Amino acid sequence: MVAEYIKNTVAPPRTSTPTSPKRTPSVRSSRPRQSHGGFDNTKIITYLHSGVTIQSVLGAVKFNSLGENNQPTAYTFQWQGAKFVEVNPTTDPGATKILFPKPAWKN
Repeated sequence: MVAEYIKNTVAPPRTSTPTSPKRTPSVRSSRPRQSHGGFDNTKIITYLHSGVTIQSVLGAVKFNSLGENNQPTAYTFQWQGAKFVEVNPTTDPGATKILFPKPAWKN
């Protein structure tokens, strides 16, 4: 999935600017470009705001007329021993079962 994302990316993700999950810049797939045959921002924005659902590295995204993702997926991570693992959503193939109750921290 990561290789496909990199292959279809219009521009590298902006890592210096924090964004909220509802306004993530990670929806840089080739689908909007292919739908309109180019890089015309007005056409791409119109397409993205049309109610179409697009698959991104964060999962399905669907934007409203303000450009907000109305279907954000919440991810939860947990330290399990020396590993930082995804525990939610539990339906995600990469998710690990949540460790509860957590054992006490060791010095």
